[in-house]
Amino acid sequence: MNGDGTRGRSGRRLGHAGRRPSRDDSAPAAGRVLVALTAATGVSESLDLCLHLLEQTPAELLGLRVEDASLLAHARSGLAREVALSGLERPLDPVRLDRQLRAQTAALRSAFERDAARLGLGHVFEVVRGDPLAELKRAALTADALLLDAAARARYRRGEWPEAALRELAATPLRRIAFAGEGWRLRTEIVVIAEQAPLAGPTGAALSAALGVARRTRSPLRVLLLAADDATAGSPPAEAARHGAARLPGDIERAAREARVRLEALTILPAGRGEAIAFAHARRARLTVLTPRQAAQTALVAELMLRGRGAVLVVRES
Repeated sequence: MNGDGTRGRSGRRLGHAGRRPSRDDSAPAAGRVLVALTAATGVSESLDLCLHLLEQTPAELLGLRVEDASLLAHARSGLAREVALSGLERPLDPVRLDRQLRAQTAALRSAFERDAARLGLGHVFEVVRGDPLAELKRAALTADALLLDAAARARYRRGEWPEAALRELAATPLRRIAFAGEGWRLRTEIVVIAEQAPLAGPTGAALSAALGVARRTRSPLRVLLLAADDATAGSPPAEAARHGAARLPGDIERAAREARVRLEALTILPAGRGEAIAFAHARRARLTVLTPRQAAQTALVAELMLRGRGAVLVVRES
């Protein structure tokens, strides 16, 4: 911490509040879930979703509110303008903007602390003024999972996370990254999109997470595997067995039976055209579970994270 109260090259920490377990704040914390809070975040829905997506109850919720320092700097420059409800244009008042940011933060703090207490979860609320993406990545260094209400930008109000930031966050080394969506409460099917690969790797981790959520929410599961090449693609999976892919579908069907989850469909999609088919199913899903490769390399899936109505969960490891 610098003498002027700033944290290195990051933003200025404005406050902490909440019930905090004793722990070295610089050490990675198993079970700590970072909840990115913006003015558009639905706090109750986000925390409820958090409990459904994680295998175990989080040891601690860290609610992070980043007040964008660039907005205030722009307002102080004298170049910024705002349009009043009357239609008249006037200079943007930095003092009024500062009050608005503080009021939004106070409302978020109240909602976060109320709902975390309602769920019986240990929680911390942190306010930082700086660059939203940089501060979120800093806080993620001591977290186990990240929950972000990316769906705020899909609603008819202004969100705070640009597309490039969401894609960059999907590539961070957290075990779980969840993008909340309002369709979580309205839809039923869980979809997992993964590579056609042995269950010992990322495909298995994504499937395990999807089975867990499907079991907890009593939702049907659809498994979509993207083939390495068109020769192994086919539906139903029995057709792919003739190309040496018999074991994987059998393992998945057995895992679903053991988890007591209804397997709606298990399809191996062609390498070239499979992404569009997977995207069509995912847009109608309650939750889409992805491997890091699908989250980072598939343009259609990136579109899903940004504009889909359901939730998205990126699973890096079991």
